[in-house]
Amino acid sequence: MMEVKIEGLDRLVQKCDGKIIHGPLKRFWQRCAIKVQGRAKEKAPVDRGLLRSNIATQIDDGNPPLWAKVGTNVFYAPYQEFGTGLLAEGEGKKGGRHWPPGAALDLWASRHGFKSGRQVAKIIGMRGGLRPKRYLRDALKESVEDIRGFMRTLGEEIGKAWDSK
Repeated sequence: MMEVKIEGLDRLVQKCDGKIIHGPLKRFWQRCAIKVQGRAKEKAPVDRGLLRSNIATQIDDGNPPLWAKVGTNVFYAPYQEFGTGLLAEGEGKKGGRHWPPGAALDLWASRHGFKSGRQVAKIIGMRGGLRPKRYLRDALKESVEDIRGFMRTLGEEIGKAWDSK
């Protein structure tokens, strides 16, 4: 899951009428999440499409909503996003060579012309691990300008709701 935090949003929420900001904030988070989700799906590595098809969004159901999440529960997603072994990035980086279990790669290997998953595991291990694909982090980074635009729209929508109160 990727996280974006808007500094001062909690203070704004405390000062505003929840009825005025609920709708605009919900639309804001939906726009942000859908934009990042779309880009992440474009960037996700694809073999059979399981990872790409399982990139989902979740919007806070609080009143008003204060966050949105984009991510997946596919078990191998973190390995694809952050890499493994010597090539890994991020907090979970272990630093040593990564040798995946060959049996776990048998199906993939057979679809891609390898004799066995052990052969693929050996190649990965000799290289030091899997390279990070950065499909979620890059999707968020590339969406920053869109999110800024959504924030301007959020301000306009709150202003209109405030004026009509």
